[in-house]
Amino acid sequence: MNRSAPKNFSKEFSEQIDKAVAPTVHVALLICLFAIGPVAFQIFLPALPGLSADFRASPSVLALTVSLATLSFAIAALTYGGIADKFGRRPAILIGMSLLTCGSLLGAFAPSIEVLLLARIMQSAGGAAGIVVSRAVVVDVYKGSEIPRIMSKLVAAMMIAPMLATPLGGAITDHIGWRGNFVATALFAVSVLLLSFTLLPETRAAQAAAQHKSGGLFSGCGQLLASRNYLGFTLNNGLFMAANTVFLAAAPLLLANQHHLSSSSIGLIYILGALMFAAGAYTSARLPEDAYPVVVKATLVALVAASIAFGLALSSVWAVSAIVLPAAVVSFVVGFTGSTVQSGAVSAIPGMQGKASGMLMFLSSALTAAVIQIEAKLSNGTALPLTAIVATCCFGALLALLAVRRR
Repeated sequence: MNRSAPKNFSKEFSEQIDKAVAPTVHVALLICLFAIGPVAFQIFLPALPGLSADFRASPSVLALTVSLATLSFAIAALTYGGIADKFGRRPAILIGMSLLTCGSLLGAFAPSIEVLLLARIMQSAGGAAGIVVSRAVVVDVYKGSEIPRIMSKLVAAMMIAPMLATPLGGAITDHIGWRGNFVATALFAVSVLLLSFTLLPETRAAQAAAQHKSGGLFSGCGQLLASRNYLGFTLNNGLFMAANTVFLAAAPLLLANQHHLSSSSIGLIYILGALMFAAGAYTSARLPEDAYPVVVKATLVALVAASIAFGLALSSVWAVSAIVLPAAVVSFVVGFTGSTVQSGAVSAIPGMQGKASGMLMFLSSALTAAVIQIEAKLSNGTALPLTAIVATCCFGALLALLAVRRR
């Protein structure tokens, strides 16, 4: 056996993947995998007011379609991390895309709110594979400053695709019905499943496979939780994810009930936030290698914007712009900081990229699910609870980032 093989693995793998599939196709597939979970999540949101009428569900029950889906995503993300490290990236992806397809088809024919909740759980559990494993593949294949550069493309796609999906979901709901959203998601999921089966090679390094062969799916999680840098980056990501998602979950009912906007109008309003997120992710590709100081300043900007929104709500300023514009600034910062923060978390401990990515999404999604339910319980028909929670999340994100030890 060639003893130098492990040292040359990265170079040999890069040559192998160039021959197996064109790099542009490979990155495009990763983008699809990374985006499909958020697409499945957001194409559904403009349908919430229609679901309320169809199933006569209360706001707290409707919130379960978001919070349970987010919690399902969290648990699945942790599991996929272990599967990706122990059995390989490819099996984890194929399992996830199959589950997403089945969940979408179930949702399309759901006869009750209970079945719909099960469908949402299955959708999110499947979509989690795309985000978790794609990040691990990026760290497998790319090195150094290339990692955040590629990651920024994935993060941008995570919002550009839902940006298109959200108004599409509103239009489908208004003209066909909310079930059409699940059909559209199923078609997308089947396409990505077939592309993954055909084009996605196994990227897990041989030495990583040997390292995790005898360990359990969740072995090493304690080591990650003991890392101050991992926790700092992960909590920052989770709190920003919570701030962004709680707005997406609460805004439809708030804008529909208080400002009497249609599902299509609400979908169009989301475009602003999605564009800001995508602009932030695109801008982050030009960050210097030591991006930490800039990321801290950007986080402070998000806190200021969220605090302004809270102040306007306290002053009984209920204009749509008072809700949407500060949220758009927060979205820009979340996109801008995402690639740096996620890269820092996933690469915090070498050889544990899969588990690190899975744990990142588990903690972030669990935190997001809790925040969504808290907002639903505190909801009083005004923007005050929502803006207060978003501002609190931004403050916590800043504290988490300041706890990171710079290298």
